[in-house]
Amino acid sequence: MIIRLKIRAHPGALGAVIVPLLVLGCAGRPVPHRGSETAGVEQALSPRDEEAQELRQRAAEYWDARLRVDYCRQLKLSEPRLQGRVTCEEYAGGKGAIQYLGYDVGDADIKGSFASVQVKVIARITLPGSRAQPVVKTAIVPDAWIKVEGVWYRRADQGEGPPAMSGAVQ
Repeated sequence: MIIRLKIRAHPGALGAVIVPLLVLGCAGRPVPHRGSETAGVEQALSPRDEEAQELRQRAAEYWDARLRVDYCRQLKLSEPRLQGRVTCEEYAGGKGAIQYLGYDVGDADIKGSFASVQVKVIARITLPGSRAQPVVKTAIVPDAWIKVEGVWYRRADQGEGPPAMSGAVQ
């Protein structure tokens, strides 16, 4: 399994990123790749593994757009029925309490045209109207996807915030 971790540091956020990285155990450690025990031998992926790899790539694109606060890209990776109902500006409305600092795309569970991808996220949560300092949390997010005309899209009918980070309004 190929795992990606993207970090986008903001001024003054280095400490907030380092500690969660140490907790995740990915600071300074190489990412294991499937098949590394057979170095030098190319293995063909089964169609199911190829599909899972394609889905994880789409999920990584989506979460990269979350890190970059690219609402238009997020919307383009969301299922077509959502794209036809809202503009990028409308999609972006009301977001901002959760700032994503990093992600790690994990396993994909595919059942026909529906799938779930486990994504570990590092986020800074700022409660609107609160004087409390922002909190940095790590959570595993079950990210729902649907295949429409051969292309994977993020499901529109799921919450935007990770369940373990509830209490923050996004």
